[in-house]
Amino acid sequence: MVYYCVALLLSIITITLLYKKIPARFGFGVPQRNVSKYIVKERFGHLRYGLVLPEKDRGAHHNIGTGYSLMEVQVSRTKVLLSMMPLFLLSAFRDGVGTDYYPIYVTGFYAQGSYFESGFSLLIWLIRYFTDNYVYLFVVTSFLINYFFFRSVLEQSVDKTLSVLIYFLGSTYPASLGYVRQYLAVSIVCYALKHLLNGRYIVYFSFCIAAALFHTSAIMSLAFILPAILPSFSLKKYILFALASIVIFLLLAPQLFNLTSAILGYADYLEDPKYSSADGIVWWLLISTLQFIAYLAYMNHKSIHANRKFRFYLNMSLFLLMISIASFTLPLIRRVIPLLIPVTMFSIPYAISLQHSNFLRKVSVAFVLIVLSAYFVYTYYVSGSGDIFPYVSIFK
Repeated sequence: MVYYCVALLLSIITITLLYKKIPARFGFGVPQRNVSKYIVKERFGHLRYGLVLPEKDRGAHHNIGTGYSLMEVQVSRTKVLLSMMPLFLLSAFRDGVGTDYYPIYVTGFYAQGSYFESGFSLLIWLIRYFTDNYVYLFVVTSFLINYFFFRSVLEQSVDKTLSVLIYFLGSTYPASLGYVRQYLAVSIVCYALKHLLNGRYIVYFSFCIAAALFHTSAIMSLAFILPAILPSFSLKKYILFALASIVIFLLLAPQLFNLTSAILGYADYLEDPKYSSADGIVWWLLISTLQFIAYLAYMNHKSIHANRKFRFYLNMSLFLLMISIASFTLPLIRRVIPLLIPVTMFSIPYAISLQHSNFLRKVSVAFVLIVLSAYFVYTYYVSGSGDIFPYVSIFK
């Protein structure tokens, strides 16, 4: 536990030193010296808060007037590398840490990836071209996973510190130690969300296809296009839409998931007792429910509701809620959740940033961290899920 806590703390300190934190309600965590705050009025209505950057700092898709900007923040590779370094090193030089470390990846490395997806097999071939030491497989994959996730956080999050804590405590980082292929694919999809939110659907589609070359489950992330393009609804209509969606999804989920499992090669898992439990889902059911309610509370704020990012996070909250509920009757469907949890690295801080009260924001952050800390300790330390404890380094 000490190794993980130290690495996480070092990453948080690094981000804090690299970025002067500004109130999340004012924007996207860009350095405070670059920010001028204005109260503006535009065609979408009166905005309580706006964000205007100096001309030289504006991204190509800067979009004031929709509650919160959809601008693209350009982040230097140096900042990404410095921020990710502690958690990357911990992951890269582990030995036997993670459920699939030896039985899947060490074995697969010496089998030259013959039973992996083509993209991962090619990655193994490239590594074996230079060395026969399997450690380098984990060095390379750890670098790619953390690079894509940290770059996503630094570019897309309104609260980088909270996002990194969610990345670690919310299972994405610890699970990536064992399920390497899947989380490499998820990290690529996570990075591609900025293209989805800016309407570049072809680019997003291309990233999803590339991610599926490392783990076929990533193809399901194409479904995220639907939450991104759903039109605006009034609060009453959206509640009816959400209830109808949950009921229909629960009725159709078994058939849809059996079909998807057969297509993606998950059919063998259906009879495996290891996947017959919904343990851990209750935590995400709690978080997804509260997050969804938080977004619903702002549905009547027209200037915010008009924002594509707001609608996307609202719809993704509903998506996560539906999957969490369905997991109690169809436990294997929880294999979809790794695609959804990383989105909470952005959607939870964004929901908290909508709070106008500083006290409520602090209470919300404290609540999220308490729940996720309890989830992390129970799931990984007490229950032993993922086989990440005790941590063992290759240098021992």
